[in-house]
Amino acid sequence: SLWCVVSILLAPTLTAGRTIYVQPLLGYAICAHMFTAVHCLSVWARTVPTCGPWRVLRGTLASLFNLAPMGASDDPDSPANRDPRVELSALTVAFVGFTVIAIAAPFPLATVPGFLGRRLSRNFGAWSLLSAVALFTCKDAAERGRLSASTFRTLCRGLALSSLSHLGVTASKVLLDNPALYPSAISVAPVSAVTLAMHVLAVLVCGAKGFGKAAK
Repeated sequence: SLWCVVSILLAPTLTAGRTIYVQPLLGYAICAHMFTAVHCLSVWARTVPTCGPWRVLRGTLASLFNLAPMGASDDPDSPANRDPRVELSALTVAFVGFTVIAIAAPFPLATVPGFLGRRLSRNFGAWSLLSAVALFTCKDAAERGRLSASTFRTLCRGLALSSLSHLGVTASKVLLDNPALYPSAISVAPVSAVTLAMHVLAVLVCGAKGFGKAAK
């Protein structure tokens, strides 16, 4: 939400001058995201004894060093490969990449993760990051044998539905809109195809764990 506030306030700069929000919408969006950010930070402060920027930095760096699936083997029949830790690890890396592309890459590449054009491409980085964190949490649960717990099944369902909705919106644009309206995404079609493939994988992997029969 904090990134969304920044991307709204700096929209003309971040979108190469393509976005100018009307004042009522601008005020509502800023207030909504600021309220969400303050609420989430206050909950974090109440529930985590040692919250602070250094904790965030240590956790982020440690997570980056643990992106690789623990105990992964090149033998597809090994016990470690019977849970989706490898797929969840790959998806985590992919969504981290989507975040970096959406926030930092130049246009037209920055429009690829969201397929939403310049106006919303920078904002989409926040949602990609949220998905990456959720996927990493599921990967960690898989490594600990906890992915069948109700908390992580719910998280998997949310991830599957999120990627499914993204695919649905993208498909509706391709089928119902004039492709000429999305020259940026079309100009980097191979990269667009890779991002869509990752969302398909997320639907399959997370959907199987979230909606499938829970293991006893």
